Order: sequence, then C-alpha cells, then structure tokens
Amino acid sequence: MLLLETAAKMFNERGYENTSLTDLADALGITKPSLYYYVRNKEAIFLGIFEITRSALLQAADEARLNHSTGLNQLKAFMTTYMDLTSSDLGKCVIRMNSIVLSNENIQALKEMKQEIDAALVGIIRNGVQDGTLSTLSPKIAASAIFGAMNWLVFWHNEDKRSDLNMIKEIYLETFLKGLEKTP
Repeated sequence: MLLLETAAKMFNERGYENTSLTDLADALGITKPSLYYYVRNKEAIFLGIFEITRSALLQAADEARLNHSTGLNQLKAFMTTYMDLTSSDLGKCVIRMNSIVLSNENIQALKEMKQEIDAALVGIIRNGVQDGTLSTLSPKIAASAIFGAMNWLVFWHNEDKRSDLNMIKEIYLETFLKGLEKTP
C-alpha cells in the first residue's frame, strides 16, 4: 500500500509522465530492481491505485444501500464517501490521470471498472426514485452530473485551503440532494 500511496502522491505532484520508476524507487528508499520485484511497470501501479479506489467506492455503495433505508440517505452517504476518497492522494490520482496512455487491454479493463462505479450510483438514484425520496427523469444523467461536479472538485479546489473542503462538500451535498429530493 505504501508503494501505491507514494506513487499516487508523486503522480499528483509531478504528473504521471514526469514520474519515473527510478524517482519512485528513490522516494521509497529502495533500488529500482527491488521495485520491479513488486510491479511490472508504471501502468501496473496506476491500475493498482485505480483498483483500490474502485473497491472502496463499490464498498461505499454497498454500505450505503445496506445501512440507509431511503435512496436519499443512500445518495448522501455515497456522495460523502466519494468526496472524502477523491480528496485523498489515491482518489485525486485516479481522477487526474484520465488522459494517460494505457495499453488497449488496460483501457478496456479501466472502462469496465468505471462502468461498475457508474452503475452503483445509478442504482442508488433508482432506489430513491422507487422509494419516492428522489425525483429525476434520468438516473443515468443525474449520476453523470453528480460525478462530473464531484470529480471537477479535484481540479479547482486549492489544497492550501483544506479547511474549506468540508464546507464545499456540504454545499455539494445540499445542492444535489435538494435538487433531486422529491417534494410533495
């Protein structure tokens, strides 16, 4: 995990293309051959970061569905966890590295993993529409709007103002939850 966390931090600070495996080995205090014992290449590191993030998000969606009785509360729980995760180095890395060049095989795997996360949020929104706590003409479009807003936070939020992040998360929650909440 230390390897992936260190790599995510370096990818965020320097960029994926500007971070070499030598840089990563130096930051970890190991030799480059030792690093190759654990990973094949930089692409495998990024995929490992993405897999950890994907697993955490799918677990968050499952927990939201199990621990909250309404779609509205499920959505709030999932969005809160999503924003917490994507404000970490691992989450930021996944969001920021959308444009890296991957092999065709890994592009397809990444696409399928993203579809799982999309489906989880769409499912939560559908739950809310079915139980009458949310209202939308299209759960898929609502999910895309929510992901777009939450993902963009990684690009414009100034990390030096970390205390503002909690306020921003609350505003996002209020905006989306009130916007989707079904009113009598």
